[in-house]
Amino acid sequence: RDVRWVGQRLTGGTCGLSGTTLTASTLEVAFDAAGVDAGAVVLLDEAPYEVVSRTSGVVLEVSRLRGSLSDASIPGLPVSSGAMSVATFEPQISMVARQVLRLAGIDSQDASSSPGASDVVNGDELRRVVALGALHLIFAAAGAPGGSSDGAASTWSARAAWYRERFSSERARVSVLLDLDGNGEVDAARRLDVGRLVRG
Repeated sequence: RDVRWVGQRLTGGTCGLSGTTLTASTLEVAFDAAGVDAGAVVLLDEAPYEVVSRTSGVVLEVSRLRGSLSDASIPGLPVSSGAMSVATFEPQISMVARQVLRLAGIDSQDASSSPGASDVVNGDELRRVVALGALHLIFAAAGAPGGSSDGAASTWSARAAWYRERFSSERARVSVLLDLDGNGEVDAARRLDVGRLVRG
């Protein structure tokens, strides 16, 4: 809601919401063609909803913010016809995910490297550090000169600094656990070495 770029907008249109079912009446790009699927975030009248699943090109199952992925979906307030948009931060998330693995000495883009990304057994535990790093990049970009046209750059820069600190703390806490021989058992744990998160 606060920060988004035109180049990372997947689709928009007009939608209604009944319980957890979001149905589009008009769409710039159909949900399936736009790649809107589980994990995406839909803004409906500026209220954010998590996409739980995609039913069709015009229907999504959504939820208000849940405590965990295993919790039941939470219905939103009924909307008969509201403005909807979906943007993505996948470029920032993917960038930080690669950097986190590199901090553990893993080149996720080299299929022949050993250990590789497929040897990581605690990917779920790494989600938080990746999310914090991605949020740092997003707000740092928004707070950069020319990154915001509404005078909010100092606010975004302050948020970027806050997320950078949270990223550093989480990076110091977690280890990357590896199964090196494919037997399902953890064979090694690698701490995330000190490094600087950069936009590359």
